[in-house]
Amino acid sequence: MANLYLYSEIDEDLATKLLKKIDKAEEPILLHICSVGGDAYVGLALYDRIRQAPVAIHTIAQGLCGSAALTVLQAGTTRSMTESSFLYMHVGDANYGTLKPDRARQELRSHEQSEQMHNNIILRHSNLELLDIEKLNKNESYIDAKYALQLGLIDQVLKGKK
Repeated sequence: MANLYLYSEIDEDLATKLLKKIDKAEEPILLHICSVGGDAYVGLALYDRIRQAPVAIHTIAQGLCGSAALTVLQAGTTRSMTESSFLYMHVGDANYGTLKPDRARQELRSHEQSEQMHNNIILRHSNLELLDIEKLNKNESYIDAKYALQLGLIDQVLKGKK
């Protein structure tokens, strides 16, 4: 099994490098994720490409896996999390202060659609209802491995050696 690492903020450069490696893969991949998140749209693109990959891609949250990185985690054939890691859910950040009102409203609608897409992915892969997801986002929730398993955000907790 090949190991790939998503250990930085999600952006177009990172996604391009990662996807080139995925496209060349001839064996299953273990994608290690330690990221606060990043570009929400690039996170959605990674989610889609991982699910379409020609090989199985197993995802592992390590350290902190938040925001767009949590969406990427959900794409895994199996979704794991180390016992000392956290998932982070929040309402996406946006600043429209310098935009004209019409443009700001357009950006807000786009932001809300992106947020809805990320929520739908969590909804599809977990045991959560939409209201639960919205509450976790609103409360800027840090979720430990045991609770993440209970919520269905992961399939297993990986324990270290004693």
